[in-house]
Amino acid sequence: MDMRTERPLHRRILYRPRSFIATARLEALLAIRRGDRLSPQIFIVGAQKAGTTSLFRDLVSHPQIIAPVAKEVHHFDRHHMRPAENYLAHFPSLRDAEDRRRQVGAPVMTMDCTPYYLMHPDAAARISAFCPEAKIIVMLRDPCARAWSHYWHEVARGFEILEPEAAFAAEPERIVEPHDRVGPGRQARFAHQHYSYCARSEYDVQISRWQALFGHDQLLYIATERYQNDPAAERDRIAAFLAIEPFARTQDQRKLNEGRYPAPAPALAAWLNQRLHRSRERTHAMLGPDFAWPTWRG
Repeated sequence: MDMRTERPLHRRILYRPRSFIATARLEALLAIRRGDRLSPQIFIVGAQKAGTTSLFRDLVSHPQIIAPVAKEVHHFDRHHMRPAENYLAHFPSLRDAEDRRRQVGAPVMTMDCTPYYLMHPDAAARISAFCPEAKIIVMLRDPCARAWSHYWHEVARGFEILEPEAAFAAEPERIVEPHDRVGPGRQARFAHQHYSYCARSEYDVQISRWQALFGHDQLLYIATERYQNDPAAERDRIAAFLAIEPFARTQDQRKLNEGRYPAPAPALAAWLNQRLHRSRERTHAMLGPDFAWPTWRG
């Protein structure tokens, strides 16, 4: 397959990132929320386009988990230079946490759900230094399907203008060492976060970094496909992992942030399978049968 084409895409932008006004409102809210805050103990670190939004929704429905003011905080990747009080302002006050604890009669927690943490070369070390006892939840989707969904996500946001073949072919030039460094400058940081289609699907490399810093009992791996097929059983695993009461048996809701995009051409699907085959096999060996994805056909 010829991966050299550079024809740009001309499609209607379906999604915009948080607007300037929304960002300003969030910053103003954080400014008045300074003070004693409940520090997060739970970190959903990724992967992007693997179902973390649905997982976040399910977790904050539990009475022992209090939601932050924004799902993705990005303190340990993009905003690590900001003061700690700015970060903690995203989370509930100690007074509100105590009120909730009395209401439910059990300990309460809050969480940070930022999928870019899994990929970012420095996030694991920063979270380990901030909260050595953190509980880390990693949600992993078929790596080829994740890369394909990621590409269309960036197209919808208006960040990607190349056709799929050209975008995947350009990744090594856009991001030279994706697992080792982000690179200097704003453009390099943007490329690392938005154009890391295949690199973000190389789960084995990313997981190894987290396993080196956190104990086995601090890491929970969830297969997206299993969570979709049997969410009640997976929520039971999460409750046991977090040492909280079981989740209520409620009717499962629709998936959130579910993308709608065309299937890949057979040649591109075959290319992605070959590109990610070695990492996929290593991930399977590391994590077991739940992560034995079959050949992807889109």
